[in-house]
Amino acid sequence: HGVLAWLDRELEAVVGMEPVKAMLRSTCRKVEVDRLRAAHGFKSQQALNMLFLGNPGTGKTSMARIVARVLRKLGVLAKGHLVEVSRRDVVAEYSGQSAVKTA
Repeated sequence: HGVLAWLDRELEAVVGMEPVKAMLRSTCRKVEVDRLRAAHGFKSQQALNMLFLGNPGTGKTSMARIVARVLRKLGVLAKGHLVEVSRRDVVAEYSGQSAVKTA
């Protein structure tokens, strides 16, 4: 398959992160299955929300960029863009204020 072949080439350049690579390959296959199900009138069963957590320099942003590109190639995202945020961007100083930041 074209997208999986492209993904494998992209992931060859990434050292380690085998569980993340396996999850991403699995996600690609699930998106393809959802597409086939939709063609037969079934609703999508998958949410594609993801968090990339870890210490600085562990490859979070690099992997998130690959995810954005692969989701674009699969037709899940219209642009394939990535919005990078930190805790400061989504958590307010006082209780009840975070909803305004994430709306």
